[in-house]
Amino acid sequence: MTTNVESFVTELIKRRLQSPARVLDKDANMIEQGYCDSLGFLEIIAAIESEFKIEVDLSDLEPESFITIAGLCTQITRIISASADKS
Repeated sequence: MTTNVESFVTELIKRRLQSPARVLDKDANMIEQGYCDSLGFLEIIAAIESEFKIEVDLSDLEPESFITIAGLCTQITRIISASADKS
């Protein structure tokens, strides 16, 4: 599942940057690298919620973990798994 989430997030960021061929560093700070700003980050979360039919409570995310693509995808995968367990 992490691969699906990571692929979705990576493609979403590339579309936002209008740079489909750009190689993104999955371990870099998304804001510092210019991948998104704080509003863009919230838009990414909203797109993830819509795509994967989940609700992301930002207070449940660990700030130092979700600022990178890899960290965000790990936490989103955890939320998806928890949602599936509740079903």
